[in-house]
Amino acid sequence: MLVLGIASLALARRVRGIAAPWVLQLEEALDTERDRSAGLAVQVRRHEEDERRGSRRSLLRGALTRRMGAVEAIAQSIARDLRLALAGDAPASLGAAAERSAQRAERLAWLAGGGRAREQQTTLAAVWPRVFSLLGTRLEPGHLVKATFAPDLPPVAGSGETWVQILLALAENALDATPGGGIVEVEAGRGSREGLARISVIDNGRGIPPDVLPHVMEPFYTSRSEQGAEGLGLAMVASLVEGHGGEVRVASKPGAGTRVDIEVPFAPAPREPEAPEPMRLEGVVLVADDDSELRRSLAKTLASFGLEVVEADTGSMARAELMANPARFRAAVLDVVMPGTPVGEVVAAIRERRAGFPVLLVSGYDTMQMVDAVLALGGVRFLKKPFTREELFHVLEDLCSGAAPERAAP
Repeated sequence: MLVLGIASLALARRVRGIAAPWVLQLEEALDTERDRSAGLAVQVRRHEEDERRGSRRSLLRGALTRRMGAVEAIAQSIARDLRLALAGDAPASLGAAAERSAQRAERLAWLAGGGRAREQQTTLAAVWPRVFSLLGTRLEPGHLVKATFAPDLPPVAGSGETWVQILLALAENALDATPGGGIVEVEAGRGSREGLARISVIDNGRGIPPDVLPHVMEPFYTSRSEQGAEGLGLAMVASLVEGHGGEVRVASKPGAGTRVDIEVPFAPAPREPEAPEPMRLEGVVLVADDDSELRRSLAKTLASFGLEVVEADTGSMARAELMANPARFRAAVLDVVMPGTPVGEVVAAIRERRAGFPVLLVSGYDTMQMVDAVLALGGVRFLKKPFTREELFHVLEDLCSGAAPERAAP
């Protein structure tokens, strides 16, 4: 009996020794599965959140994809221009390619900045000859390209280079769809609504399969990969057109050709420049400057404001003119550095007879320390030479606004 008990104990220990590793492995597996389940739960919650945000994310992704596709498309066109020019091995070709590359680099900057370009406008008929010339060797003997532009079509929004790229991309797509020859029509007229232009590019080529049509404005999506096409043209077109407030529509049937319609706003009518307000002042002004040429020029400008001008070439003469009839003058324009009576004394003298008399000090030197005491009196301004006609007028206007000409004493 004792032997049997000992044997049973030994067997139990052996079983436990064999089973222990399996138990540990099972526990580890359960822990791992718990971690995976927790991670899956997090993913499910995130997926639910993503679903709620899916619509907006899709819109943003589409806009970003088209934007980046446009950037890539223009980069490809720059490289293509240079390759064609180098193949031609002619200085004129190289120069034209360099010009186009520079303009497309500007377009890259426009795209990178989110379309914040200067507001420009373009007459479509004016850019078509350049587009046609850029098609170059893409035209095969069997191709016929027809362009019709409404004669009364107003300019559209966007720069000339923008529309060269848009029309070039659409024309190249149409030519690619008609290998060996075909008809490509370019039409421009008024759109479906007031204020819109419509630009259409139509070909009689092989058309676009129904499963491909929804994707034609996605970058890098192409049914022509076997021919080395980049598949970026329509993505660039969509980005540029949308950047100018327009839209692109594509209609196509296999074997029946393709039609691309663009509707984009007309450029706003240029505003007539506002006529500047006339710079007019009334009264008599004293001008004192020892430089006769500068004095006469200043007097002529003041006279153009409608002022009557009295000239003086020294501080002493200026003081004498002002003191002879203080009520006659609307203001005085005094050079800071003149022979004779110092300018500070001239101002002090007239202020004794007419408190607050307007004075404009002028100088070509940094003489502010010399006139600080005069400026502190109030009603005194300083202009450093040279100054503009507008600056002179506005300072005098401010000075004289509270100092109407007085009637001379009888």
